[in-house]
Amino acid sequence: MSYYLFLKDANRNDLETVDDYEMGEFDLREFWKGKPFQGSISDSVKIVLDKGDPSDYLGNPISWLIVSSKFLKLAHPFLGEFVQVIPITLYKDGSEVRRYSLLNPIGCIDAIVTSGKKRDVILEDMRLKLSMIPPDRHFFRLCHQPTTIVISQALFDAIYRKGLNGIAAFKLETI
Repeated sequence: MSYYLFLKDANRNDLETVDDYEMGEFDLREFWKGKPFQGSISDSVKIVLDKGDPSDYLGNPISWLIVSSKFLKLAHPFLGEFVQVIPITLYKDGSEVRRYSLLNPIGCIDAIVTSGKKRDVILEDMRLKLSMIPPDRHFFRLCHQPTTIVISQALFDAIYRKGLNGIAAFKLETI
């Protein structure tokens, strides 16, 4: 099985991204922890989009996994119990935008193979140990890399060439 880094398409400058945000008392790292989120996102959280066209994966400086309903529909069969879907309201030109959801991968998988410290891995040189990845995990966070997301070949195949905007993938080496 192959795996890919799940990335924002850096070549698409015409798509919406997060232009500004306010967290209030909310800890923006809450969705980097790999733990189920209880409750709702605080009203003090305000995420503002720029003037680009709708994107299926929003680039953002807070490393949240904000995806479109179109992405969610295609990916849903692969998310299972290991990804929490949280409705999120964003703002654009002063109006509410409700076409996005926040994905919160639960748990992490310790599958990085290195000769040194796992925190120092350069993403382009990352290798994954297949035996450490459960076969039912298609969208997951890597241990020691809290904002790095990996998708399976099956999920990649389900979303690739389906007209999604703003998503890129980088194939990882596996052993």
